[in-house]
Amino acid sequence: MTTSRTPLADPQEARRAQVRSLLLGARAAQRADAAVTAIPVAGPDAAQVASYSQERMWLLEQMMPGYNTSTVIRIRGSLDTEVLARSFTVVAGRHEVLRTVFDERDGAPVPRVLPAAPVPVLVHDVVGDDVGERYAAGVEFARELMREPFSLADGPVFRVAVARLAEDDALLVLVVHHIAIDGTSMRVLWSELSRAYTALAADREPELPPLPLQYGDYAAWSRAHQTPERLGHQLEHWRERLAGASADELPTDRPRPAVRTGNGSQVSFTVDGELGAALNRFSREHNATAFMTLTAAFSVVLARHSATRDVTLGTPIAGRGRPELDELIGYFVNTLLIRTELADDPSFEELLARTRANTLASYEHQELPFEALLEELQPERDPSRNPLFQVLFALGDDETDDLMLPGLATERVELVDGKSRFDLNVALTRSGDTFSGIAYYESDLFEPATISRLMRHFVTFLRNALAEPGRPVSGVGMVDAGERERLLAAGLGEATVFPDGLLTDLVDAVAAATPHAPAVTDSECTLSYAELTGRANHLATRLREAGVVADTPVGLWMDRSTEMATTLLAILKAGGAFVPLDPDLPVGRAVQVLTDAGAPVVCADAERLALLAGARDGAGALTVLDCGPGTLTESSSAAPGSGVRGDHLVSVYYTSGSTGTPKGVASTHAGWTNRMQWMQAQYPLTPGDTVLHKTVLSFDDSAVEIFWPLIAGATTVMLPPGLHRDPRAIADWSNNHHITALHFVPSMLSLFLDEITPTRQPLTHLRHVISSGEALRPDLVTKFHNRLAHTPAHLHNQWGATEVSIDSTSHTCTIDDHDADVPLGRAIANNEVLLLDEHLSPVPDGIPGELYLAGVGLARGYLGDARKTAAAFLPHPEVPGVRLYRTGDRGIRRADGSLVFLGRADSQVKIRGIRIEPAEIEHTLRRHPGVNDAVVTKWEPAPGDQRLAAYITLSQPTAVDEDELIADLNTHLGDRLPQYMIPSSISVLDRIPVNANGKTDHRALPQPTTDTHTTTTRANGPAEELIAGIWADVLNRPDLDIHANFFALGGHSLLATRIVSRLRTTLSPDIPLALIFDNPTIHTMAEAVGHLLPVSGTADGRTSL
Repeated sequence: MTTSRTPLADPQEARRAQVRSLLLGARAAQRADAAVTAIPVAGPDAAQVASYSQERMWLLEQMMPGYNTSTVIRIRGSLDTEVLARSFTVVAGRHEVLRTVFDERDGAPVPRVLPAAPVPVLVHDVVGDDVGERYAAGVEFARELMREPFSLADGPVFRVAVARLAEDDALLVLVVHHIAIDGTSMRVLWSELSRAYTALAADREPELPPLPLQYGDYAAWSRAHQTPERLGHQLEHWRERLAGASADELPTDRPRPAVRTGNGSQVSFTVDGELGAALNRFSREHNATAFMTLTAAFSVVLARHSATRDVTLGTPIAGRGRPELDELIGYFVNTLLIRTELADDPSFEELLARTRANTLASYEHQELPFEALLEELQPERDPSRNPLFQVLFALGDDETDDLMLPGLATERVELVDGKSRFDLNVALTRSGDTFSGIAYYESDLFEPATISRLMRHFVTFLRNALAEPGRPVSGVGMVDAGERERLLAAGLGEATVFPDGLLTDLVDAVAAATPHAPAVTDSECTLSYAELTGRANHLATRLREAGVVADTPVGLWMDRSTEMATTLLAILKAGGAFVPLDPDLPVGRAVQVLTDAGAPVVCADAERLALLAGARDGAGALTVLDCGPGTLTESSSAAPGSGVRGDHLVSVYYTSGSTGTPKGVASTHAGWTNRMQWMQAQYPLTPGDTVLHKTVLSFDDSAVEIFWPLIAGATTVMLPPGLHRDPRAIADWSNNHHITALHFVPSMLSLFLDEITPTRQPLTHLRHVISSGEALRPDLVTKFHNRLAHTPAHLHNQWGATEVSIDSTSHTCTIDDHDADVPLGRAIANNEVLLLDEHLSPVPDGIPGELYLAGVGLARGYLGDARKTAAAFLPHPEVPGVRLYRTGDRGIRRADGSLVFLGRADSQVKIRGIRIEPAEIEHTLRRHPGVNDAVVTKWEPAPGDQRLAAYITLSQPTAVDEDELIADLNTHLGDRLPQYMIPSSISVLDRIPVNANGKTDHRALPQPTTDTHTTTTRANGPAEELIAGIWADVLNRPDLDIHANFFALGGHSLLATRIVSRLRTTLSPDIPLALIFDNPTIHTMAEAVGHLLPVSGTADGRTSL
């Protein structure tokens, strides 16, 4: 008895068959259609037209000549160059496209076929002493031919040459313009050339099958065939698919040229057989092709390198959907776009399914020429970029297309032609399970190491994704173990052992060694180290008697003076942690800070004591010590014992908070002592050196200006109150007091440099200028070196955060920093800077990431706020028991290990170096009864002019005078916030725009307005007209009302200095900066200037009124 079984269908094979069917669907449909509607052959008198592809290639050639494709083949044996020339003549005679030139008519190419003619072969006899030398010379000859452009108007569009190295050794060089050929065509050409040479070498006529049509027939048919009606649904698909997409850009190693040059190079890489086998297996199991899997993996890597979650790649397709095109030579290639969206962080399996669907949809809509898509979408054209995409990605099979000649051995010679058509073009070739890749890149933009690293990340990511396909792609690593170790090591500052002791111990040691040396000086007096420490000891005893012990917050609200320095030192000697307050802070805000800190004691001068005495809500519980001028005259030889250790608090600096409440950063003695000792080791000060203390005490850099010189035996020079806004005053004080070191935020540094002249301010003692607080621009580095070339000064760019003892990285600028982003430098001693991704994994060089800080400088956290502390101070991903601080800043590490600042990763902004949470201002605005909702954002009306802009909706829109409300809002904000947090613009909106997720759509906010006047009073008279013109220039606002307040119009202290500087140049050098603060309207300023200047002409020839 026999039985038979029906074979069960293999579900895997069924799925594979489905994919093959889908992928080949478009081509099969075209070929089926071809049986009914074959491409017609045009008559000899028919007008020639360029195909879409040829038209685009012609346009590209006009912009950047040299769209050539080249092949170099080494031939060993007796090559007959006459037969070779006749063979090329046969091929060119068969294919009109190789004899087609292009006239220009109305800005478009018009093809013209030249008569068949013999093809010349240039024979070059290479000379040299040996084979190696001749080979090198032959290769250079080939490169020259490859680089030489063609004239598409005159022809020919291809050239052939032979570099003869020996009687039996030669290089065959074929260069063809892309307008006439593509990759498939090249195989056709070599096949026909091989058959023609074989026949002619044997004295036979070549027997090649007749061609069914010419490329010109295809071009005419494609133009007629691809009608708007036929392509309408395809256009609709691409419009929808590409809506909102942008051309991806990799971060470049060098600035992008204004016009692409096409200069290029290449690096090679390999997906080895083992990984390739896993790739092919995984693709089959997921009903996909290897190309789909590779595209999914590469898109993730490209997204990470580009800091985006939306990637659009270009990929070429053969464009030969009809059988009669298979044996034609010509340029048929079309470009498809494959968009990959990663915002929802899919797993690699999910991403592959998505990529598969996108790829199939692209293939189904491949008939639309890329040129037609560009015409439809009209993307913004930029001569430095390609439209719609910057990266091309392709996979092909290793199909032999080499020349096969009888009795001769041929070998392909791979040469770099020095050209790149895209920022990056990744071409993979499959041979079995091995994938060989070449990455062609624009060498004007990238270093070879950058592209090699990108390709290494691609292969590593692919390996890891195949191993863990269910993991979200953001968590799949692309860095191998060796690179990970190197990246972590690159962020470590030098491990350094500094002398024992806290800051107070170090200052006392200086006082013991040089008691009579000047320690601190202001415009009224100078204190020696003995006087400073003695008075601080006495005050520290009083503070201990008032209840101050280790970790007790103590408020410090004073103007710059020797008494302020004495009080600061006394607080630390008593064991307390000082809580610095801006002298100009509204009293309500000051009480809020002191209350939040739990400060039982506040040290203040007479002016602030009066404010506290008149304050309500909380001020009455404070113990207030008068430490103003003339009050600290008693001295003690020793400070009271405090028992303070390095882990005790040294300070509580308050920064803007996102919940509407400021947050206090609780820093330790260990962090601050390390910071100051590193500073002294890096930039040594000696007795006789001076450091200008000009920074407002509530900003952490002020501490460096005080303690750095005091631990070094140098002198702290106190700039008089109010002059820190006046760059002329800073320059004069720096010169007159022989200042050694200065600190600026970059915006004020620029204004300071404007005041410097070698004759007026020689600044011969200035050695160090420190810039921090905001990004340092390259042009400012150039300006520094130009303006201070006559001094020994060096510019140091520093970066960090209050949460990590002020600054954690440093870079000494050179004149070479003028043409790129100025580096943040490297971590300071005993600190660590890490560049991490969202999973706290190290980010490779050249890829944007978020900056984290760790090390001895780390603060305890935010005083009394465990929730905020836990959110910002995280466990170190590599070192158990160690914490790190999330700065919210984004950066990128260069190949040399230095860091570059890229901006903020969160909602926090910096205005003129001051860190601000817009949410706090929004919260304060919403507390006004007239405001329903509010949004605050950064606004830059001109480069470098950073301001805050507020947008509000009204509680009762119909019953409010908007001008009166905005004026009242400015008063409301001024009573509750520091001046630097007052928006320059308040705009009233009907509603706050939101995006699809219900979040504020910042891009939809209108341009800010600062004009709160419904009528404008024009300038009248020469003084008002002069001042109005300067204001209009500086504020970038025409038609100013002479009664409008400068600060309400968006002015701030830096812009005020520019206005006064212009007035000094135009009218008189004696105009004080206080003029604009005291007279903040055009009208009042004109009156003030009129009183300052004589009516008659001035002796120095300046303009008079």
